[in-house]
Amino acid sequence: MSRFPIGATVTVDALSVDPYPLFERLRTSEPVTWAPSLGQWLITSRELGMEVLRDHERFRTDNDDSPIRDTFGAQMLSTEGEVQRRYKSACAPPFNARAAVESRTMVAHIADRAIDRLRHAPDAELRSTFAARIALETIARVIGLPEELDDQLRRWYDVFADALMNYARDVSTRTRAHAAARAFRDAIAPKLAMPDESERSLLATLASAHPRLLDDTEIGELVDAVRTTSNDPDLDLLLVRFHLETGARRQGALNLELRDLDVRRATVWLREKNDHQREQPVSPSLVALLGRAAGRHLHALAHNRDPRPVQVGRRRRSIG
Repeated sequence: MSRFPIGATVTVDALSVDPYPLFERLRTSEPVTWAPSLGQWLITSRELGMEVLRDHERFRTDNDDSPIRDTFGAQMLSTEGEVQRRYKSACAPPFNARAAVESRTMVAHIADRAIDRLRHAPDAELRSTFAARIALETIARVIGLPEELDDQLRRWYDVFADALMNYARDVSTRTRAHAAARAFRDAIAPKLAMPDESERSLLATLASAHPRLLDDTEIGELVDAVRTTSNDPDLDLLLVRFHLETGARRQGALNLELRDLDVRRATVWLREKNDHQREQPVSPSLVALLGRAAGRHLHALAHNRDPRPVQVGRRRRSIG
């Protein structure tokens, strides 16, 4: 008999129609189970789920067999550790608490329009015609995509949803998903190439703070160059890391003050061009390095007030 009798009954169809009774049975009897039809482990306990999410050494998503990685490549949901943190930090500003408050009017307007549409179609299926449209239109506006793209986004979304359930790796499903992913990248490319600095959308933030995200090889080359050519490699590497983790431009470093560090929450408050302010999550280790002494030193360097003593014959630039 299978060690996981309930898991053995799990199918894609069962998860697609109404998975919640099945989840309840699993939580009660098999909070960790193996589903042969999916070729995956399922976890339905929140406590165990949080343990998995926090342990990226033992439990990883950067697997080539992952449907989400196969569809979209390396990104926030298919990488681990520092790489995942860099993707997450780059996308965080439009989704922080302040941005959510500022988006209330926009979301209310989208919801009102959805309700108006229901008045003309009282028998409409709520999930696809109401809830899904509110979610899609909200995310599209936060990303910075125009309304005329909404219908196409919905078609891409349906293709992506099929791909993420494609545990059997059906070739035609993968082909459609890869084509949709390429089309989506093509659609957002102009926004990334020519950002509107007056916008606070995700695409504008990425284009302004990250003209192009460096890959691991390029970051390694940058770190090696700083380490081998800097007169103060420890401090200069700290400054490089600060910019990599926060995505801050020069003004963000120039305006940095000690009060901007939140050690408990592992965040940095950035004040950048055009009075653009944002709270940026960073790694706890960076916050520790940017402690009171390191923070004072970095702040002084950013304002060309280098606290290090002058040594005759030793060349120094503004940061090292």
